[in-house]
Amino acid sequence: MDSIHELLSEQPDYPNRKEHVEFLRKHGFLRIVGNETPYNCRFEYPEVQDYLRARLAVELIGGAPVAIGDDDVFRKCAVEQTRLVDFISLLLRWRMSSEEILLALSRQRERYVGVTGRDVQPERAGLVQILFRVLRDASLGSAQITSEICVYFGDPSGRSIRDAFFSGLISRLDLRGVSITDSCFKDVHLEHCTFDAATRFDNCVFEGEFGATSSNRHLGDVVVENCTLSEAAKATFRQHKNQVGRIPIDRSHIEDACHYTLKPFHIGQMRFRDRNYDDIRNQAAKASLVGHDLLDELIRTGVLEERKFGNRHRLQVADKAAVASFIQQSTPTGPVGQAINRIAASHIKSKRQGGT
Repeated sequence: MDSIHELLSEQPDYPNRKEHVEFLRKHGFLRIVGNETPYNCRFEYPEVQDYLRARLAVELIGGAPVAIGDDDVFRKCAVEQTRLVDFISLLLRWRMSSEEILLALSRQRERYVGVTGRDVQPERAGLVQILFRVLRDASLGSAQITSEICVYFGDPSGRSIRDAFFSGLISRLDLRGVSITDSCFKDVHLEHCTFDAATRFDNCVFEGEFGATSSNRHLGDVVVENCTLSEAAKATFRQHKNQVGRIPIDRSHIEDACHYTLKPFHIGQMRFRDRNYDDIRNQAAKASLVGHDLLDELIRTGVLEERKFGNRHRLQVADKAAVASFIQQSTPTGPVGQAINRIAASHIKSKRQGGT
């Protein structure tokens, strides 16, 4: 609101009162959503809201005094890791070098160390997501990104991470030989990360969802010591350690995973409902290590269709006849069969080659 006021304050017809939300509503910035007070409003365009949040975060990271709402922005970065974090990364890289950003984010992290009386873990997770995005946007390799993450958590040697809080997507890290200690993973999903037998998780806590796609290499080789694991984390480590729980990835397995992924959409006969994208992605990951790849194929072949409304991301059934036939008769026809065939050709072939 302050940023919009600043931008418009020089306009001759602006009433020059920040509380005058009617002007902002008239010009399409705000929508009134309640009747109790004139301040019950939200930004009409989510992009505007995310940009202003990003400006607030960047000013704070750059050394400005603590402002009202900064903690909320960092919390949102832990769970909304697309446009908001993109804006923050872009604005930071315009103002600072990568080294300066790392130091500035480290200072923000120190604000939350030792805080008592309230939960500041989401803010810490949000700062890590900002750092992930900045490092990826700097075109660093996975090993370099991992090394910088270790430096952020206080290890200049780049070999250990301690007292960290992770939430959301973790991707493209080379964690070979890295020890992660006294850290928390809450609703985390791993993609395209590399591990080995020297990777260690010591005294860590895994809360809620913990998924890992088949693109992660050697997760089953890691050492997990004195950790508290959620049911999802137990299942994920067990699947990778036992090569998908000793269930071979064959066509039958892929069809079962497809059925499990599509079933939440079906409410009877030819009737379907749309579902939250993240919920279905988690559902696919629970079904199989190739679940995320399968979901991508179902979208690519036109079985499912993505719908985006501001911050909402939904999936709906696009080919109802093919899905109904598959759900009711287990007959993969049309684009459903095409998606299953592509996953089978990719993963079954690669597994056979690996065993020869």
